[in-house]
Amino acid sequence: GAEFFWIHPFAHVDERFIGQINNTPRAAMNLKMGDTVSFVKNEIVDWMYMDEGTMKGNYSSRAFLKSAAPKEREAFRRRFGLDFDF
Repeated sequence: GAEFFWIHPFAHVDERFIGQINNTPRAAMNLKMGDTVSFVKNEIVDWMYMDEGTMKGNYSSRAFLKSAAPKEREAFRRRFGLDFDF
């Protein structure tokens, strides 16, 4: 199976992207948080950026948040300091 990582910071270099793993790998025993990885555009499955304090993208979290209880949504907002544009 595949494991997904948040990559930040990253840069676009020629036809590839390069960046650091920004979460703790759970299954990939040969990787750790902070390791530098290289990947191509079609390997990107989710993305996120902020626009004046509002989260754009981050579709994996949005799927969870849409069905989450208001209390869980508010906890997410407080923890990450994000507002969503559902």
